[in-house]
Amino acid sequence: MQKHKILTLLFFLIFQYSTAQNSTNIEFIFIEKGKFIPGNNNFDLDERNDKKIKVKSFYISKYEITNKEYCSFLNKIDKKKHNINNYINLKGKWRNIEQAIYQREDSFFVKKNYNNFPVIFISWHGANEFCKYYNYRLPSEIEWEYVALKANTTNAIITENIAWYKINANETPHKVGTKKANNMGIHDMSGNVSEWCSNWYSEHYYKNIKKRKNINNGTFKVHRGGSWANSLNILRITNRRASNPTTMNATIGFRVAKTKN
Repeated sequence: MQKHKILTLLFFLIFQYSTAQNSTNIEFIFIEKGKFIPGNNNFDLDERNDKKIKVKSFYISKYEITNKEYCSFLNKIDKKKHNINNYINLKGKWRNIEQAIYQREDSFFVKKNYNNFPVIFISWHGANEFCKYYNYRLPSEIEWEYVALKANTTNAIITENIAWYKINANETPHKVGTKKANNMGIHDMSGNVSEWCSNWYSEHYYKNIKKRKNINNGTFKVHRGGSWANSLNILRITNRRASNPTTMNATIGFRVAKTKN
C-alpha cells in the first residue's frame, strides 16, 4: 500500500512539473459567441460578403506574443525534434530593425530592453508550433475579424490612438500594449505587427467557410491587422492580407487563441 502511495505521488509530481513546463502567463480575453457579417463591400473583391457567419465562444490573447514569451518557448522545446530555422530568422534584419532574439550555444536570449516587443521575423510555422506546444492555437481569420469588429463597433478606418502605423511608428515596431486598448481591452489588433491567422487564404473565403468547402488547403496563410509599416487605410479591420507560411519579416507577428472548454 505504501509503495502504491509513493508511485501515485510520483506520477502526480511528474504531471505537475510537465504542466508547469508547458504553461505561460499569457493574458486572455473571453469572446462570447455570436453572429456577424464579415467583410466590407466598399473595398477589395476578397472583402465582399453579405452572409452572416456564426462564431463560437473562445479566448484570445490580450497582447501580441512577445520576444520574451517566444524565447522561453525556444528554450523549452527539444532542439533535436524541431528545426528552429524554420520557425524564426535569428539573423533577421531590415534597415534599422534587427532580430531581438539571439542564440548562445544551446540557449536563447533576448537583447536588453526588447523583452516586451512583439516577436518578428517569425514564420507561420513558428507561430503555429508555439501554439501547439502550449495547447493554444492561432485564431481563424473569421475569429480575428469578429473580435476586431466587436471591439470597434464599426468598419471605420482605425485611429492612430490605438495603432502604431506608418506615420507614428518611426519605421519600427513598439512594445506591446503601449497604445490604447480597443473597446474589449485588447491591444495592438491593428498596427504594430500584422498577425498570423490559422487558415489558408482564399479570395472566396467568406463564401467557402459558410459552405464549409475548400478551406483546408492553399498556398498562402492569412495575416490580419496591418503593421507599423502600413497606412491607416491598410489597417482597416476588413482588409485581408496573406503570405507564404515560410515568410519571416519585420512586419508579421502573432497572437494566440484557445477554445472555450
